[in-house]
Amino acid sequence: MTDRSTPPPVNELLTGAMPPETVEVMPNGLTLHRFSGGDQPVCRLRILFCGGQAETGNKLISKVMLSALAEGTQTIPTETFADLLDYNGVRIGSDSHSHYSSLTIAMLNHRAASVTPLIASMLAEPLFPQERIDTMLRNVKAQLEIADTEVSTLAEYASDALTMGKNHPLAQRLTPSDIDAITRDDIIALHRRMIVPARAHAYLSGLLDETTIDAVRTLLSGIKATGPGFDIKIVPNEPEPPGRVDVYGADTLQSAIAATLPSVSRSHPDYNDLRLTVMALGGYFGSRLMSNIREEKGMTYGISAYLSGAHEGSYITIAATCDKQYTDDVLREISLEMTRLADEPPCADELSRLKRHALTSLAQTLDSPTSISGYYTTSLLVGTPPDYFAAQQQAIKALTAERISYLANEYLDPTKLRIAVAS
Repeated sequence: MTDRSTPPPVNELLTGAMPPETVEVMPNGLTLHRFSGGDQPVCRLRILFCGGQAETGNKLISKVMLSALAEGTQTIPTETFADLLDYNGVRIGSDSHSHYSSLTIAMLNHRAASVTPLIASMLAEPLFPQERIDTMLRNVKAQLEIADTEVSTLAEYASDALTMGKNHPLAQRLTPSDIDAITRDDIIALHRRMIVPARAHAYLSGLLDETTIDAVRTLLSGIKATGPGFDIKIVPNEPEPPGRVDVYGADTLQSAIAATLPSVSRSHPDYNDLRLTVMALGGYFGSRLMSNIREEKGMTYGISAYLSGAHEGSYITIAATCDKQYTDDVLREISLEMTRLADEPPCADELSRLKRHALTSLAQTLDSPTSISGYYTTSLLVGTPPDYFAAQQQAIKALTAERISYLANEYLDPTKLRIAVAS
């Protein structure tokens, strides 16, 4: 009979090394990153064009433009193009990042030779039908109007201004009137300027065969520059002084809290250890903030803390939602836990749980060719160093209670918080 009173042994997780990617530069200057793996004959191609939120001055226009590429071309009508994508099992998505805008194509390997000419036509001769663009913009505006009624969104807007500076290009709040001002001519002009292969990177991942790779090479090599492109615009963060800002306007019984601390850059020797220290504070279900504020006191359903590093600078964020009556109590408990982490750092079982969680999260990066390719994409988007994966493993294994105590005392000063509260 199985003894269920004794927990099973916990073995040490061996994460391993990050597999290398293959990098080649196309004749037109576009850089192709490849990683082959997995067990299914599918692939994902993600093309990142230089020019994102900071360069365009609008968080959504490049996303709309790249989405509208799939609405037909000068040689393939809208309905026919949609049917061809469906027939070939293609899924297309787009996104806007700080300094890049991405077009993602998921496809079956055996259909790559049929799909890549469609993508080439999209990029070279998009139709941009007025009615489709109008529909997209209406949907984006509706989503924005809904988001603007949520306390978490309002807190995020206020927090961005506190963390980066109110005039920072990445802290500008997009309004429904900004969406109304976007025209088809703006979409066309952005397309002409952004499609510059010499400033673009493409990431191909999946169980790749030579036929698929050759089809993608042909696609990428055929992209022609249609304009001057964008120069990446890095504006360092200029945080506002520590303090609290209250924002009102949401019709809700909840408050959202977003509190930040400027921090060290990814190149700083303390960065990886500090990331783990912040994880101990609020980065997983057994963290100090979750255990105290959610589990013990029941003041919030969820609370988190994380360290973010970007080209503009790094910062620690603590985010939570709670009933309005608990707002000040939650802020007080956050301050107490920041101080307590320095005075009473994780030891024994708590430290072991933290390390296991950190290693497990890191190991998930190796789950699939797409996640591995995503790791390399992140290096371009936010500037992670080449040895980031190995450095994280080393930091986790070497982490001690004394190190956490030192870093919490050095960097987690609650009097320096920039606090945004929306209600």
